[in-house]
Amino acid sequence: MDFDVASYQKEHEFNVLKDYMESIGGGLYRICTYSTLGAKSAIKTACKGIGINNDDSAFISSLLPIVRGKVRSISDTYYGNEKEGLEPVTEFVNVMDKYSEQGLLDIALSLEGLVVGMGSHASGVIPVNEAITKTNSLMKTAGGDIVTAFDLHESELLSNIKYDCLIVAGIGLVQYTLEELVKQGKIEWKGTLRETYNSVLHPDVIDKEDKEIWDNICQGKIMSCFQFETPVGSTCIKKLQPQSLPEIASANSLMRLRGNGEQPLDKYCRYKADKKEIELDMDKYNLTKEERKICYDLLSSEGMCMNSQELLMISVMKIANFTLAEANAMRKAVSKKKEEQIKQCKELFYSKGKEFGKSINLLDYIWKEQISMQLGYGFSALHCVAYSWIAIQEAYLYTKYPHVYWNNAILLLESGSLGEGNGKEKATNYGKIASAIDRLQKNNVEIKLPNINISQLGFLPDENINAIHYGLKGINKINNDTANIIIENRPYKSLEDFHKRLVETKREVICETGKKQMKSYVSSTQTIQLIKAGAFDELESKDRFDLLHDYLKVLYPDKAKLGIKDIPTLIEIGVLDKEQFETEIMAYNFKDYISSLTKVQDKEEKGIKWVNLAECEEDEQYVTERLFELFNSTEENIGYKYGDNGSVMIALGSKRKGSFDKNYDEIMKPVKQYINTKECLNKYNEYRFNESTKGIVNPTLGDGELEAVSFRIHEASIDKIDNKKYGITNYFELEEEPEVAGYINFKGNQYPKFKLQKIVGIVLDKDNTHSTVSLLTQFGVVNVKYNKGSYAFYNKNISFTDENGKKIVLEKSMLEKGTKLFVIGYRRGSNFIAKKYTGCGFNNTTMRITNINVEDGTLTIKEERSRLDD
Repeated sequence: MDFDVASYQKEHEFNVLKDYMESIGGGLYRICTYSTLGAKSAIKTACKGIGINNDDSAFISSLLPIVRGKVRSISDTYYGNEKEGLEPVTEFVNVMDKYSEQGLLDIALSLEGLVVGMGSHASGVIPVNEAITKTNSLMKTAGGDIVTAFDLHESELLSNIKYDCLIVAGIGLVQYTLEELVKQGKIEWKGTLRETYNSVLHPDVIDKEDKEIWDNICQGKIMSCFQFETPVGSTCIKKLQPQSLPEIASANSLMRLRGNGEQPLDKYCRYKADKKEIELDMDKYNLTKEERKICYDLLSSEGMCMNSQELLMISVMKIANFTLAEANAMRKAVSKKKEEQIKQCKELFYSKGKEFGKSINLLDYIWKEQISMQLGYGFSALHCVAYSWIAIQEAYLYTKYPHVYWNNAILLLESGSLGEGNGKEKATNYGKIASAIDRLQKNNVEIKLPNINISQLGFLPDENINAIHYGLKGINKINNDTANIIIENRPYKSLEDFHKRLVETKREVICETGKKQMKSYVSSTQTIQLIKAGAFDELESKDRFDLLHDYLKVLYPDKAKLGIKDIPTLIEIGVLDKEQFETEIMAYNFKDYISSLTKVQDKEEKGIKWVNLAECEEDEQYVTERLFELFNSTEENIGYKYGDNGSVMIALGSKRKGSFDKNYDEIMKPVKQYINTKECLNKYNEYRFNESTKGIVNPTLGDGELEAVSFRIHEASIDKIDNKKYGITNYFELEEEPEVAGYINFKGNQYPKFKLQKIVGIVLDKDNTHSTVSLLTQFGVVNVKYNKGSYAFYNKNISFTDENGKKIVLEKSMLEKGTKLFVIGYRRGSNFIAKKYTGCGFNNTTMRITNINVEDGTLTIKEERSRLDD
């Protein structure tokens, strides 16, 4: 049993149903699932046991193919499976053989399939109207959920019925928009969701002839219009331009059908534009006046196109005298594309049609012009009408109320911001958010950067400016707690006010270790992200770069005075002239060196400690000469003395006249005076500030926005790239099917060789299961698809273990969020396929961009990955 729910209401609806079942003496229980050690986990566990590091184990496990969401077993991947027609995966075999002496394959095979845990079914529940113990038993998951002790199939054998709470996007959009409009006073609450829905969206109350609604549908203004959200659906609406329920229902069906020549949708549009076209097509089959009347009686209500399973059944029953059972058998055969059964149905159609007195011309017209469009797929009229009503309801919400509420619901749903987390904070999916925002921006929906005094936890629709404010929770490094603290302490007068109240003010927190610690309500790092996100733009009159600079000056203030200990830094940055202060630098280095030697306390004077230059070993003579060359210390003034072995011993800590320290201070006077000049202080502070803030300040405002909120209002580095120089393509201008540039011969077969394109972008997110990466390009978010081996290669951290057992990362994954990539490949459908050919000029499909020069648009590209043997 299935029922549909809105994603963000799933837990609520479960609890409502549970309360009801309990009220009648029964209950509602989640179904348990038993987890076994899968192929990937078995490999990782085996690797851990024999000392193979995590990066290598992740790489090996990633080579297991995934087909329709299912990971191939270790045995089938290594040995192949003749019965299933599976070949061994060469790359996997080679890697496993590399560890044959450690027995990796045997260990992994023995671990695969072991039961290692249990949990709760994602959507399956069991309702009972009596005590559950009469048919099943219960237990608890590690998370505390009460579940059945028997899994789904065992529970069904025990007479329980499984219900699936299925999540449907359309329900979420309609329900959330409706509820938001109620909150805003745009719609009157009628006491229940059903009554409120019926008062506004019931088919009986919507004007089906409202021109404004149909105009918005036909012009493609309703984003995510139910069943028409795909490019195919959008094209269908543009071609057909429906103006009524029957027409949009036809569109719902026709866009799914296919013809051998002219497509059903195109035929429908041709007939709609000129009724004479219907007669011309009938002329081809020499239909009589009576036969034409039969066709019109059957098909005129659907624009003379057989667009539904029901119409197919009625037609063959009236024209070929099929029984209901025969018509249903034909419906199944046609919709399921069962070739042998279709052949039998066709023979039956013609034989029974002739027996029923119908001409071969009429039978040919019905089969070739009408039934043929359903071969391979048939759609039910019940679905067409129901689906179409939902699309009309969505168009009504968009048309009759401020558009921003519908668009906001789309943004929330597509970004994954709607939904319940079972009491846990839901992680922000920046890839989904960026993709959703990108789609809305392309449809001219304005998304405003966060505003520290306006933005809420999530996206906030603002009908006054017809825009959506970005939520605080979606800002990088801002969690729910921080966002709520910001909201609770509003309003803020300035960034300075915010800093004093939330950054400088501390509170006691208990760390995971149990230790108490004083921490800021909002950290300075989080505040920097807020600035980059533009959260203070409307509060401050300064340019955002200036605002960030001034704030960083607060965090990293200038030094008012320099000391001798700053000399190495001053030398490093070229502020202290080595020739001008040669003696002083030598003296500094000398003292720094001898201060590192072993110190022995003087027996008589507490403040004095001695160092013996004998400790310098082979450098003793050189160091001794430097002492007498630089310093005028004497034995009498406790500057130095000779030890028992004849080596010089120097006294440290004495300030007497003639002492080492006194002489040192005299020598260093010129440099002390210079390093506290305004010129020197400014140069030092500038260097120190730049070093302290390295990596914080982005090259453009857009780069800061991308870092903070994964979308941009201003230009970013990627927008500055010289596309012409590097041959970079706009993915969205490419045809969905790649251009064939030639053919490759392999094992006697010819395979197409596609024209390669180049794209660049920033990684937003990755999907290890499907080997895909969300890449933010100059033109929008692109889904890049890799084969398993390539994905594993680019996703792998390159690391090794040093002689002390410490893991050293030589190069991080290329597919981590924020990495800039240059990718070679071609577009196919909704994916960019990463691909290269021999002789194409590139060794890899994917290269890391290490720098973008925003002045001239040039790139610095690292073409090869780091290698351990380097």
